[in-house]
Amino acid sequence: MSTHGPRRLAVEITGIRWVFFTICCHQRLPLLADVVQARAVRDQLLRIATARGVEILAYAVMPDQVHVLVRAPQREACRTVVRWKQRTGFYWAQQGMTGALWQRGFHDRLLRIDDDPRSIAAYIASNPVRAGLVDREEDYPVAESRLHQ
Repeated sequence: MSTHGPRRLAVEITGIRWVFFTICCHQRLPLLADVVQARAVRDQLLRIATARGVEILAYAVMPDQVHVLVRAPQREACRTVVRWKQRTGFYWAQQGMTGALWQRGFHDRLLRIDDDPRSIAAYIASNPVRAGLVDREEDYPVAESRLHQ
């Protein structure tokens, strides 16, 4: 039995796809509870995605995890998340933070043709409310959805 992280599909799906990512903080600790750190992580995500041509349609930077819905070729979407984790991990260390920022790997879900990306965007946007962090989605400073209003 392998312990090298989650298994990926053996066949890559070609073309532009919707991919939903969940990236967890190290040991699911609330390392991003500080809004300044959360915004820095978010800003890096948006910069890297833009530079790589990956469209971010929804995100929520929670205290212990980040949810992101992207539209891009599958391989480029995954490479973008890997690059972002590297860059933010380096930033974390430069800020004098001890320990790792992220868990190894990440969870990715390739949406099927009949999946509605708006339902995933709604899930992402409502995450801070479900977690009890705010009463209204629009009050959370590090979440946004271009598909869910």
